Amino acid sequence: MGIDNETVEAIKSSPAGKHWEKIGISHHHGICIPLFSLRSESGLGIGEFTDLIPLSHWCREIGMDVIQLLPLNDTGLDTSPYNAMSANALNPLHLGLEYLPNYEETDEIYALKKLNQSQRVDYENVKNLKIQFLRNYFDRHGQKIIASDSFQNFVQDIPWLRDYAIFKVLKIQNGWREWRLWDESIRTPTEKLLKQLEQDHFEEVTYHQFVQFLCFQQLHEVKVKANQNGVFIKGDIPILISPDSEEVWLHQDLFNLELSAGAPPDMYNKDGQTWGFPLFEWDKMKSNGYQWWRTRLHTASKLYDIYRIDHVVGFFRIWAVPHDKLPTEGHYVPKDHSQWFTDGRERLSMMLMSNKMLPIGEDLGTVPEKVHRMLEETGICGTKFLMSLKVRKTLNTPFEFTPLSLTTVSTHDSPTLDLWWKQYPEEVEVYCKIKNWKQGLLFSQEQRIDILHESHHSSSLFHINLLPEYLALFPELVWPNIEDERVNRPGILTDENWSIRYRPTLEQIVNHKGLKDLIKQILTP
Repeated sequence: MGIDNETVEAIKSSPAGKHWEKIGISHHHGICIPLFSLRSESGLGIGEFTDLIPLSHWCREIGMDVIQLLPLNDTGLDTSPYNAMSANALNPLHLGLEYLPNYEETDEIYALKKLNQSQRVDYENVKNLKIQFLRNYFDRHGQKIIASDSFQNFVQDIPWLRDYAIFKVLKIQNGWREWRLWDESIRTPTEKLLKQLEQDHFEEVTYHQFVQFLCFQQLHEVKVKANQNGVFIKGDIPILISPDSEEVWLHQDLFNLELSAGAPPDMYNKDGQTWGFPLFEWDKMKSNGYQWWRTRLHTASKLYDIYRIDHVVGFFRIWAVPHDKLPTEGHYVPKDHSQWFTDGRERLSMMLMSNKMLPIGEDLGTVPEKVHRMLEETGICGTKFLMSLKVRKTLNTPFEFTPLSLTTVSTHDSPTLDLWWKQYPEEVEVYCKIKNWKQGLLFSQEQRIDILHESHHSSSLFHINLLPEYLALFPELVWPNIEDERVNRPGILTDENWSIRYRPTLEQIVNHKGLKDLIKQILTP
């Protein structure tokens, strides 16, 4: 589907116009993956940054140009990529060890290779073994690397690096207890205290800086090589941050720890939700020019070409729940509705001025119509969930979507197409009537291809789906139990969340001729 000149000119003249220059105002197709799900033949129990390079080659071959990732930040002992201990530092579990200079196979590597066949990520063992390898690697090769100009420049250029490293040292020394339970003398950091802590724990601080240097080197190289293949890397910037994070410890004045962000009751959750994340003190952030956000986005721009603005409506207003109250007893902040859109416009403008990445808003759920309009006026894509009956009832076909949007058939928080067909028969019945299909117990191959084809030929400029939606075109590429393909079940605490590993290896995926040919067919108008 072509793009009319009026749309092109409107995007060019929008506040986000310059952010489209590298990406191009055209149709973009891609896949979304949790990096932890990739399994290469030489893998070590979890997907690694370096796995993205052969994946970008494959994307180029099949006609796709975007790889969308879930957040890659350091989560400490947590497994959720949306509950990081740092808004900037990368998760060292994804470091490609065999690509490190002077790499040698060790006992830890042999043990990690045994974990590569597991159906789920064994976070505890992967973490322990990788950390032990990196500790030994630092002892053997660290001095040479930290003496290099590239490492010294990295340390000088990254303003948050020292404080993150100090925080991680203290977390480990305190048995990973929350910082609010630490000794009072280190609960409220000052520059004087930070300098003293850096001096007292110099080697350990240097070690964590060293690990981040290796991570940033690898992921930046991924971006460079993907771009050479004509493929863009899309990151994910969670709007909220864990209360037990380095940023909240360091900048306690910028966060309201008395209130928790959440969601009001709606048709999907009659009790509402409390997420446990503190609210931003936006007035204080504004008083220093939103420096915290600017630093965060500048860091991300070294690694990504495009980024997902998680819960974009939260930049306008957010549901706040006092800690001793139920979600139903919460309220929107700010309470003055007229302030929502002034605030949101200012914050979106700040984000655009902070970096050159192209933002795409996640505006699903209960979102005021004016937020959708403001995103469009700003030149920022929203998100269209193809299987949403609300979307399908208000727009007869995906060919009526606004071009400034991203079409997808599922997300990391939703069931896959197979699960949706099985678990939501009433929705499926309505959808089948819209499509003039006969509803059957089984989701047919023809119906799957039709939905995927429709998602790639909507009038949206971006068309991105989870990789398993394509793998399911061939039964041998997915797990026999379709429940095992779901990434996350919101509101349910289970080890199955954030642990899915793809059944085939990366090599089996990229060399599967049938899959390659069928995806090309789906992308063909």
